Amino acid sequence: MRILLADDERMVRLGLADMISELYPRQCQYYEATDGRSALGIARKEKPDVAFIDIRMPQTDGLVCLERLRQVSPETICIILSGFGEFKYAQTALKHGALDYLLKPASPAELSNVLTKARQIIQERWARENEKFNAYVSVFLNQKYEKAETALLAADKKAIFDLYIITAAGGQTLESCRQQLKNALSSWPLHDGYFSLTTLDHSLFLLTAIPSKLKNNHRYLVKEQLNSQNGLMSVVCTYPSLEAALHRALNLKKFRLIGACAPIQGCVKLQTVTRCPWFYPAVRLSQSLDYLTCAYRRQDEISFQYHIEELRKRRILRDRFSLLDRSSIASYLYQAMGLQTSACGFGELLRDLETHAETMHVRGLNYQAELVAKIMNYIETNYMKDIAINTIAEMYHITPNYLSRIFHEKSGKRFVDYLTEVRIMNAKRLLTTEPGLSVQDIALKVGYYSSRYFSKIFIRETGMRPSQYRKS
Repeated sequence: MRILLADDERMVRLGLADMISELYPRQCQYYEATDGRSALGIARKEKPDVAFIDIRMPQTDGLVCLERLRQVSPETICIILSGFGEFKYAQTALKHGALDYLLKPASPAELSNVLTKARQIIQERWARENEKFNAYVSVFLNQKYEKAETALLAADKKAIFDLYIITAAGGQTLESCRQQLKNALSSWPLHDGYFSLTTLDHSLFLLTAIPSKLKNNHRYLVKEQLNSQNGLMSVVCTYPSLEAALHRALNLKKFRLIGACAPIQGCVKLQTVTRCPWFYPAVRLSQSLDYLTCAYRRQDEISFQYHIEELRKRRILRDRFSLLDRSSIASYLYQAMGLQTSACGFGELLRDLETHAETMHVRGLNYQAELVAKIMNYIETNYMKDIAINTIAEMYHITPNYLSRIFHEKSGKRFVDYLTEVRIMNAKRLLTTEPGLSVQDIALKVGYYSSRYFSKIFIRETGMRPSQYRKS
């Protein structure tokens, strides 16, 4: 807890700090103020969890300080200290939002009682906020977030974000690990940070948002919890923003699924993992399986076969495939595309992928024919726009080379030739039906921004100039 001690008597401040430290050892950070003005300055800057305020201080008395402090740091829990036993002071303090009113010198029992109430309020508030953080991270990692939800990414710039990728070993299940860690971290004594636990793709992602000033305390507590859970392996990496940490989690999830076979004990740096002999083959395989999965979902047999051949060329995978977690690879392929394989060896994996491609053959042919028909229709209705094969390929999430190949196979024409054919056909129509339009106007209406280039293409396609065609 961050505790503000505002009292003009130094011995009172020291006495409170000593008693609180005995009640909650190594769990509190103290700020001291000798008058109301400095107390308000500290509250505005540090946003303490609890403030002990003397009712009589120089410059700004305790009651005025309490009222203003509620404005500059509304979540701070205020407790009034005074040597006056008059009831009117207690009434006024409680009216201005104080949690309680203690007479000096407060006994350890009185202090313990009031801090127990304060900590319960802090815990309940933190649990609500942490639940929001946890829900948001879970939604983001499952890629179901909406743009409106990204407001949470504008988190406190003073916070840093640690991402732990955790796998279970020694017979533990991820669900049991998740529940144990959640129970342990929910009761940790530092409530100015948040954590999220999400199970995804056979890994457990723990994301912590930590105030930079308290990062060492938080990390110590998290590491203690991880190390106390037998059978956990984890990797930790640090990011300056929540968005970077979440995107890294998305990028790492399949890598962790495939590469979770190294004996990583405790919390280690990501740089250590990159030196493991299985790291790069795991990343390369993850990339290849992403491509294959996308092709399978499109029922694109040609692209699927192409990526199998690209996978076959990866020598690092052939040499180090035995270092990877084959059961995780098999599980991923079954979930992603319904492929049943034991993936015992690299050659067997390639054979099973090729067999799976055969089931896509008829569906793939249908997909290609439908896609080319859609593109031809798009050209016929948008020929006047600046159309290029790259932009069309991007629209359908395919490569320009692949689009060019299937367009020629299904239509018998090259993409650029069909686009030219449609433009010249419409130019002929305008030349005969719109005598008031100049050649330059017609060139613009069919997608050519240079009348000279339009005339050149028109002559090549028809054997005559646009003006000659109009007269004929």
